[in-house]
Amino acid sequence: IDRVGKDLHGTREANGTVWTKETYGAGIDLADPPPVPGAKPPRRAALTPEEAEKRVCDEALVEAEGGKRWDLDKLWEISCRWAVGEMADVVPVAKKHLYTLGEPALERALSRVATRSGLEMRAVKDTVKHFGAKAVPPLVAMLEDEDAVTRSRAASLLADLGAKEATPKIVALLAGERTRLGALDALARLEARDAWR
Repeated sequence: IDRVGKDLHGTREANGTVWTKETYGAGIDLADPPPVPGAKPPRRAALTPEEAEKRVCDEALVEAEGGKRWDLDKLWEISCRWAVGEMADVVPVAKKHLYTLGEPALERALSRVATRSGLEMRAVKDTVKHFGAKAVPPLVAMLEDEDAVTRSRAASLLADLGAKEATPKIVALLAGERTRLGALDALARLEARDAWR
């Protein structure tokens, strides 16, 4: 439930709507009350870039042989937090450092494609988008995974990346009852309207 503030969601999750998404997702976004004339919207106190950096360093930079290094588990955990209040400044800094880890960061994201956590799924999406084309081959392979949630999520992530080369394998998901809606959504976003004819 989202009770306050104007959000920048897509049309399905827009302000003042009730929505469902895939197997476990549902939301209610209540419309804001009419604004009071002359009233200024409340503002949160933002952390400076240095303060946000310090917060991430304090939590995720660990002692290692030869100096300090970023801890993948800790960066992933921070990246999966709800980015509100001070975390709106901290989470992007954690993600920036997560991405510098390269392949291990992408592997972590891909290993969590079937997560039930919406916040973790946001971190998965952001990480996959950051790595772009490098994420396509393993996501295409996931379209044949035993788990229906993994197959549907992989299709969605491939659509996020605009990976039209995955269209034939996504079309194959139309045959599955648990993957059909995810496949249709992905194909629509890939503008593959005639792919299954």
